[in-house]
Amino acid sequence: MSEFSFKIYLASFKEGARERIEGSASPTFLDIQEKNLKFLEQVSIQIDVELTKEHLILYPSLKTEAWIPCAICNQDIPVVVTVSQFCHMENRKEIFGGFLDIRELLREALLLEVPQIAECKEGCPERVALAKYLTKKKEGNLPFQDL
Repeated sequence: MSEFSFKIYLASFKEGARERIEGSASPTFLDIQEKNLKFLEQVSIQIDVELTKEHLILYPSLKTEAWIPCAICNQDIPVVVTVSQFCHMENRKEIFGGFLDIRELLREALLLEVPQIAECKEGCPERVALAKYLTKKKEGNLPFQDL
């Protein structure tokens, strides 16, 4: 895959046809300044582009890996972040200069898919050590227990 240009040039596409553009980009375009969130892998980008008389329609699919702390042990763990089933439409009259810069659009779409919490190794081994601090089910008359 080639390095992705974040500019969609309208002149590159035929009206009424759906075309695909692919590439990869360095995660630096995400401009992450967070202590607990890192992107170290390339972002794989695949966009189906459809040009109509009035609109430019984009169907991006993105995939990368983020590093976030485990909710139990606080060790950084990798989580796969994917964007699919996403559609963005721009009115052609609002696209100036013959191109649309989609850097921010892709950045927002990826960041919205990063999970807020994750746990390592399909159940963090540290969870056992925390079990004694978790509350146990109380015995007795609990009338709303089964609601």
